[in-house]
Amino acid sequence: IAASQLLPQASIQFYNESQNAFLFPGTIPEDISATGQISRTYGYIASATQNIINFSAWSLIREARRLAEEADATFVASEQDLIYRVANAYFNVLSAEDTLSYTTAQKEALASQLNQVEQRFDVGLVAITDVYDFQAQYDAQVSQEIAAINSLANAKEALQVITGMYVDELAPLKPTIPLFKPEPLNMEAWVEQAEHDNPTLAATRFAMQ
Repeated sequence: IAASQLLPQASIQFYNESQNAFLFPGTIPEDISATGQISRTYGYIASATQNIINFSAWSLIREARRLAEEADATFVASEQDLIYRVANAYFNVLSAEDTLSYTTAQKEALASQLNQVEQRFDVGLVAITDVYDFQAQYDAQVSQEIAAINSLANAKEALQVITGMYVDELAPLKPTIPLFKPEPLNMEAWVEQAEHDNPTLAATRFAMQ
């Protein structure tokens, strides 16, 4: 739209129909059809113009280009934000699964210890307070397991909100993940690259321009 200001502009106009009466000498105006002539005129006018110099149009083109670049940078920033939110939700599910597995294992271990303490109490080797103590620990662990189950369900629902799909099981991380040093191994270089390539900052620069 901005560039169209520099393109040839064409227009067409249509003439409205008009009537002109020409009277012969000595005739009566009411009898024009018998003694006069009536002419009808109509037609079209076509014109085309081309701007040679138009500084305002060039300014609008530069502005439109910056607006387009700002929109592109904002779109890239939205894509990166989506990638981050999906990955974060994915890892939250894996973390919740690990927490639940650990909590369940702790509950089973306390259940075994509680059983042993009850057997020792039955033969008079420990006091009843020991049984109550392990029973309280076991009950607390059961409540933590319930909380872990709820946290896992919430994490899966959070992932479903983003992806639109409910996945019951996710692929876990590999047992061993190679860790590579960043190249270049210079923090200032990465800061400089972030300031130059960050799409949100780029969108702000284009908006300012």
